[in-house]
Amino acid sequence: MMTIRGTGIGESAAIGRLFWLAPVREGGAAVPVGSPAEEEARFLAAADAAQKELRALYEESRTTVGEEAAQIFAVHAMIAADEDFTELVLARIGTGESAENAVIEAAQTLAERFRAMDDEYLRARAGDFTDIAARLCDQLTGRESVRDLPDNSDPIIIAAHDLTPSQTVGLDRKRIAGFVTAAGSPGSHTAILARSMNLPALVGMGANDVLSVLDGRQVMLDAAAGELIVDPDSIKIAECRARMQAEQEAARVRSALRDLPAETCSGRRIRLGANIGLPREAAEAAALGADGVGLMRSEFLYLGAKQPPGEEEQLAAYRAAAEALGNQPLIIRTLDIGADKQVDYLNLAKEENPALGLRAIRLCLCGDRALFRTQLRAICRAAGERAAAGAAGQIAVMFPMITSPHELDDALDELYAVQAALDREGREIDPDLSVGMMIEIPAAALMAEQFAPKCAFFSVGSNDLTQYTLAVDRQNAAVAPLAAGAHPAVLSLIARTARAIHAEGGWCGLCGELAADPSMTQTLLDLGIDEFSVSPAHLLKIKEKIRSCT
Repeated sequence: MMTIRGTGIGESAAIGRLFWLAPVREGGAAVPVGSPAEEEARFLAAADAAQKELRALYEESRTTVGEEAAQIFAVHAMIAADEDFTELVLARIGTGESAENAVIEAAQTLAERFRAMDDEYLRARAGDFTDIAARLCDQLTGRESVRDLPDNSDPIIIAAHDLTPSQTVGLDRKRIAGFVTAAGSPGSHTAILARSMNLPALVGMGANDVLSVLDGRQVMLDAAAGELIVDPDSIKIAECRARMQAEQEAARVRSALRDLPAETCSGRRIRLGANIGLPREAAEAAALGADGVGLMRSEFLYLGAKQPPGEEEQLAAYRAAAEALGNQPLIIRTLDIGADKQVDYLNLAKEENPALGLRAIRLCLCGDRALFRTQLRAICRAAGERAAAGAAGQIAVMFPMITSPHELDDALDELYAVQAALDREGREIDPDLSVGMMIEIPAAALMAEQFAPKCAFFSVGSNDLTQYTLAVDRQNAAVAPLAAGAHPAVLSLIARTARAIHAEGGWCGLCGELAADPSMTQTLLDLGIDEFSVSPAHLLKIKEKIRSCT
């Protein structure tokens, strides 16, 4: 019995046969070389086919692994069409290289650039270029790069150097029990896929050679302990199966809580909302008994698109989400693009430290504000329709990454100007539109008393608040364990935030990973949190915990 350690994703355990997915091709391809014109034509045809394939995978994956994971394919489609990548390939073809070799060399060049970057998230994106190269080579040669699963019914623990979406999308997800990778971090594709599929995973194991020779061996994956146990003994297997059975039984019991209120033992009613990215996810949240949507990440309407969504397109999305929620509220966070969420069509300059750069409300208030005003018009129109119809489920707007009263005043001026313009046009508006802001930066928490009179609510973004308070890059695997939301400094800021908004008669919510941690629920309630907003997968788990709290 041997134990290999890594960074755990999730808290579950699994038993299965380890299945090694070899890295996609990185060496040169020994293929006949045509003339430069012929090779260029082959490449352009393959790139076009790959883009179509990736767009189809994006649409398919939105319903199978969720929007966050599906966005990987939207990004890959953009890379396949990227001018810099295309120019590198064509330049190599011009020197007499085959289309296959040119693709591989260009992808390696770009991947090395990303691996040399300081930002951990951007370094993790280096694998995207390798994955794209493999897909293009498959188009050029007609070969398949994904190995078929064994022809039996055993559960599978997928192992790879650094799992790519293309290696997994065609696999039978019903047989996959978990993921382990030698590379990767909590922000890697493997982690995203594991969370989307609600499977345990280990990343950053640093044991590439060991994993490859363990192909076919029985393993036990314990995400909570951060361990992969090879050839577990009968005692370990029995313990793991008992734990898995207990987890399944707990999930069955929680399902009965769907229609019960999120109420403590002492009768305190808590709002339990859902975090969503797209309108269709609102229906999933409603089906699980959510008290509306506490955070609609509106940037998902922008990511993967070729141009900013227009007013009518956004209006349709917000309207659909609100209708899916029935009489429950919908809180829409305005555009939070920047940092780890980039779109090519905005032509944002590369930044040395994007987490501290031009993002979220800063982007909306700097330069041309047409992007911001278009979104505000769509939100106000959707809210006006709901109010005019007498719907109980109100639409609210929330501004991200506010750091100063001046920024909040500026955002509110834009909002009120949009409402006035819509009123002059004879369109319905909600005169009682609820307005809130995110508390994500220590400065905002420390000045909460100045913000509170202008807001109906605050929503604490625990991920960013923790990152900025503790100076820990949560995308960096080397320091990610230091990003503890339960740090006394973070909890102190949360308590101060709640006190400030309560003094003005408002309410305080919490979104981010801390909200989905049952071990912190009682503490957060004691600090004054009135609303938890979590991904739909965590709704019933947190409701169960709330109902056991005093």
